[in-house]
Amino acid sequence: MDKGFRLVTSLLLLSFFFSGTKAITEPIEEEKDITTPLATNPTTTPTTVVPNSDSDASAVATTPLTIPSSPHGVAYPGDQSWCVARENVAKMALQAALDYACGIGGADCSEIQEGGNCYNPNSLRAHASFAFNSYYQKNPIPSSCNFDGTAITISADPSLGSCHFPSTRLSQDDSFFSSESTSPLIIQ
Repeated sequence: MDKGFRLVTSLLLLSFFFSGTKAITEPIEEEKDITTPLATNPTTTPTTVVPNSDSDASAVATTPLTIPSSPHGVAYPGDQSWCVARENVAKMALQAALDYACGIGGADCSEIQEGGNCYNPNSLRAHASFAFNSYYQKNPIPSSCNFDGTAITISADPSLGSCHFPSTRLSQDDSFFSSESTSPLIIQ
């Protein structure tokens, strides 16, 4: 009986230890901050934007907004800087970034509304560039010109006609250098 009792007790203890819930380990994803633009070092390849068939573009012929880059291709500390939309960015990503800048970001987007000084050229990229720059001027640190990879800083004034893009002068303390192409950047 003593042997049978030990066997039953051992079996009960084993079933007790192995009958509990199993620990399931799942990888924990890091939470992303969706309200702050990410800081990255932008890279570009020299390209020229040609007029496209944006569904949001006006049928009226407009003058393209040309953004020349600095002669040396680098924004040096102390130079002025502007934040504009990158070339060849997906429309949905650009629209989401524009919505953020004009919404939660608090950029002044009144000039890109119909009748505003920066409404033309009437394209998603031109409007996003103005909104990105407005946000960047309110938050003049290099990391505030990213918008999830849809924006880039430049060192040449993108203003055109009555559409004035305010600028930021980087201080000598900033170690921000932006690599730019040497060809003009045309915003359609």
